[in-house]
Amino acid sequence: MYYFWTKLKTMKKVYMLFLLSFVSFVMFGGNDPVKSATKFSQKQSEVNDQLFKIQEIDRILKEEQITYSELAAKYPDLVNATNLAPTVDEGIFEKSADSPLGIPGFWWGFCLGVVGLIIVYVSMDEGADRKEQIKNALIGCVIAYGVFLLFYLVLWGVLFSTTVDASTTIPTMIAGSC
Repeated sequence: MYYFWTKLKTMKKVYMLFLLSFVSFVMFGGNDPVKSATKFSQKQSEVNDQLFKIQEIDRILKEEQITYSELAAKYPDLVNATNLAPTVDEGIFEKSADSPLGIPGFWWGFCLGVVGLIIVYVSMDEGADRKEQIKNALIGCVIAYGVFLLFYLVLWGVLFSTTVDASTTIPTMIAGSC
C-alpha cells in the first residue's frame, strides 16, 4: 500500500508540474502583450459593427412582428452583412413536438442509457419523428457507453501501470488463504 501512495504522490507532482507548464505556455508563450492589445483594438470596431447590426435585426423583428425568413426577404443586405444562417439545424440534439418532457432523444439516451432509449420508444407516437428520436437516443446511448468505457479503461490502466510490477507483493490480508 505504501508503494501505491508514493507513486500517487509522485504522479501528483508530475501532473502539477505539467499543468503549471501548460498554463504558463498558454499565457505567456511567445505573445507580445502590446501586439495583442493593438490586435484587439483593431478588431474592436469590427465586433462593434457586427453587434450593432444584430441589435438592428432584433429591433426590426420585435417592432414589425415578422419571422426571420420574412426579414431575410425584406432586408437581404442586413441579413447578409451579419452572416446569420436562415435556419438553425440542431442535428441530433433537435427535439420533436412530442418529445418526452420536451427533452431531445439524444439526451435521454446519453443520460439514462438503455432506459432512456426505452422511454423514448414507449412515450412517442408512431411516425418519422419517433424514428428520428429513437435513432438520436441510440446515438446518445452509444456515446455515453463509449465515454464510460474509455474512462474505465484509462482509470484501470493508470492504476495497474503504477501499482503492479515485479517487486510488488500482495499482502496476506488481501490475498487471503490462497
